[in-house]
Formats: sequence, structure tokens, C-alpha cells
Amino acid sequence: MPSDMAAQQGRKQGPGRPKDEEKRKAILDAACRQFLENGIAATRVDRIASEAGVSKMTVYAHFGDKAGLFAASVRSRTETLAEALADLPDPPADLRRALITYGTAFVLFLRSPDVLRLDLILATEAATHPEIAAAFYESGPGVVLGTVTGILRQACERGMIRLPDVDKAADSLVASWCHGPDWIAQRLALRGPPTREEAQERVQRSVDWFLAAHAVKPQD
Repeated sequence: MPSDMAAQQGRKQGPGRPKDEEKRKAILDAACRQFLENGIAATRVDRIASEAGVSKMTVYAHFGDKAGLFAASVRSRTETLAEALADLPDPPADLRRALITYGTAFVLFLRSPDVLRLDLILATEAATHPEIAAAFYESGPGVVLGTVTGILRQACERGMIRLPDVDKAADSLVASWCHGPDWIAQRLALRGPPTREEAQERVQRSVDWFLAAHAVKPQD
């Protein structure tokens, strides 16, 4: 009887599955460190395998090749943004709060040391790996821009704000969150990443200017 119970438990969990997930995470963690330190061309799969405590064949079995491993490393970084955006306020209920929350999460993601380094690597090697650069944009900045565009379009439809061109307005708003002298200083290693309070203050100032500029006036 105990052996039957053990067999049933094994079937429920799936043989080797937790171990495979642990290996995958170890490989990705090691790959991220190596890519961020060395770039794509100078990173060696055998070094990643050694650091992760697996064989090269295990790395290839999970990710195919070095390009596939780098693409997975990029996705693992953008997943942190998706998690940060998972539980946000309902935009129609509080437009200002939703935009500030989205913007703060995005600034903290985009200006984290790992993502900033990844951005520099992709800018250098995008010509060689255009599909990976596109994947980073689409699953990171592209997601935020699309979400903000949807929020603003919904706000316009509800008569909360008035925008002549929603797409351009969303682009300008997101750009105002991310770029400026402090961002340039960080890219030049002259300052560190912003604190949550600094990021939120910057985004809040931008959102307040934006909403004041596009508020629906009584005569409208």
C-alpha cells in the first residue's frame, strides 16, 4: 500500500519536474550574470553551465543555443515588469493614480542597473541580434506604451480628458517619465538608479502636468 501511495504521489508531481525548473532557473541566473558582465559575443556557454552546476548539453536542451539563452535572459528581466504591473488600480476609477502607478513601476524597471546594462548591450549588438532587441522592446517598453495608450483612449471615450492624437500623447507621456538629465547621468555612471520616492515624484509631476494640459474644460 505505501508503495502505491508513493507511485500516485509521483504521478501527481510529475517525475523530475521540480528539478528541471530548478536547473532552468540556475542556468538563467548564471546566464544573466555572464551576459551582463561580458556581453553576448564574449559569453561562453560552458562557463554558464559550470556556474549553474549543469552540463553544456543541459543548457542546450533547455534553450537551444546561445541566442536562445540570451533571449530567455531578456524575457526573465521583462517578467519583473509584468509582475509589477499585475495588480494596479482600475484606470477609469482613478486615472491619475493608475498613470502614476504604471509610470513609477516602469521607471524603476527601466533604470534598474541590470536593465540599463542590458539596454547598452542590446544597443551595441542589435544589428547582430535584431529579433532579441525587438523582443525586449515588445515585452518591456512596448507593453507599457500599449497599456498607457489604452488607458488614455478609454479616458477620452469617457470624457475625462481630451486628446487630439491618443497615440502621440501616450508616446510623449511615457517619454517624459523616462528621459532627462538624471537618466543621462545614470547611463554615464555619474549617479545611481532613482529611489522609489524619486521615481514616483518624477512621474507624478509629469502626470499632473499632462492631465492639467488635457483636462476637459466646461466650454468643451
